[in-house]
Amino acid sequence: MPSEMFNFDQMSKMAKDDPEALELWLREQVEELIESAPEEHRHRLRGLQFTIDMERKKCSNPMSACIRLSEMMHESFAKLRESLGQFQSAETFSVEPEPEKMVADVIPFGRQR
Repeated sequence: MPSEMFNFDQMSKMAKDDPEALELWLREQVEELIESAPEEHRHRLRGLQFTIDMERKKCSNPMSACIRLSEMMHESFAKLRESLGQFQSAETFSVEPEPEKMVADVIPFGRQR
């Protein structure tokens, strides 16, 4: 886990007074967090961080970057929800027995005049 806890007031002051220092501190925190993850997850986490960094660079300002990253997060959650829905559907389909079919005699109505 990152060594320093999130402090909004401190970070807000850094963003105004020294944005480069804030960026450096954030990168250090991200790196520390990735290093604290199990070895088998680090490559994927670094790839995800690279994607985030590239999306931020494409944006013209911090608000634009925030909106873009939020969109990415929502897209990811939507894919996860869809995958879980497919998994649940497959699980339900294979576990529940098929309902019994009802059989009935069909009596045709005669033509009315």
